[in-house]
Amino acid sequence: MLDRQLRRLADGLPDDPRRATLRPTADGGELGTRLAELADRVAEAASGAFAVEPGGADGPELEIVAPGRGRVRYLAMPEELEAEPFVDHLLALLRGEDDGGRFEGVTEPVELEVFVSEACPHCAQAVRAALELSRTSPLVQTTVIDATRFPELADRYRVRSVPATVIDGGEGLTGATTAADLAGRIRARGTPEREADVFASLVEAGRFEDATARVLASGPGAFAATWMRGTLSLRLGLLVAADGILEADPRALDGAVEAVLPALDDPDPGPRGDTADLLGKIGHSGALGALRAHADDAHPDVREAVADALESIEEGGVG
Repeated sequence: MLDRQLRRLADGLPDDPRRATLRPTADGGELGTRLAELADRVAEAASGAFAVEPGGADGPELEIVAPGRGRVRYLAMPEELEAEPFVDHLLALLRGEDDGGRFEGVTEPVELEVFVSEACPHCAQAVRAALELSRTSPLVQTTVIDATRFPELADRYRVRSVPATVIDGGEGLTGATTAADLAGRIRARGTPEREADVFASLVEAGRFEDATARVLASGPGAFAATWMRGTLSLRLGLLVAADGILEADPRALDGAVEAVLPALDDPDPGPRGDTADLLGKIGHSGALGALRAHADDAHPDVREAVADALESIEEGGVG
């Protein structure tokens, strides 16, 4: 597959190709050696349109650099199905193609990390989406990572299946995606809705340390918004996250109390009981009135959760 794609690269060269640079880091290992060989093969197939320079990474990788485009790093061999988006990207660089200016107005860097594995049927689409965006702006950096070869990186983001795309070290998307979807998510960075999406993705992935850090840095707004739209499994994850957040700062979730109180009136007893549990953990007296109003809840599990929360808050005495 890779040999055929490299022949396609040679056949598709424009008459006056743009110039780009390949920077392999051959660290003595098998992957580094293969990536260095690949850089030489690409340069040969492209008739010298790619300059090959030594890379400076700490581990094996192939860096692709072109003027006005986002940097691309491969910590994976682009073989089998992933060879096609790799060569498509190289051809687009040499032809000077972009992808429609999807990132007009973006002023802050974006980092996309795409986790893949060999023989993955959907990984090529996820890689293609990220590479398309890297061609729209020099602010978009894409790293393609073999999750099997770099388990420590996969574990950092709790990657359990591929493809998985991580945006700015936060939100993780599992499965094939599109450039348009990624672009929309990136444009919405910083909005309350997007912050809630990112926070939910951290909790769903079990990245509770990252969730705690986000609340400590930005406040409890995303926690509260996620709670109000959460499923049972997400609420259970949020309760676990709350333990870590409150251990780091016992008052970090005080600002979420008023926002989650309406969940005590949910027609489903599950959210009512879970919300009482949460309010008991937070321990703020601002919840006492609403909890007392539900002391005689029709559901016995909710009544018990409310009683426990009231006891916890009244004993704690936090105003």
